Amino acid sequence: MSDNRVFNSIMTGLNEALEDAQSEKPILKRHKIVVEPVKIYEAAEVKKIRNSTGMSQK
Repeated sequence: MSDNRVFNSIMTGLNEALEDAQSEKPILKRHKIVVEPVKIYEAAEVKKIRNSTGMSQK
């Protein structure tokens, strides 16, 4: 696909999304995504995981 066709395709999609967002009766599907927070590991937990998988710090 040429750069111009890619650009036009992206712009068409963005314009459709803008029109839908501004309309009183949206027709495009919407999806709600929930992002889980990343678990924070203590140093001892990291060491235990490394040892159990046979991985070194390197």
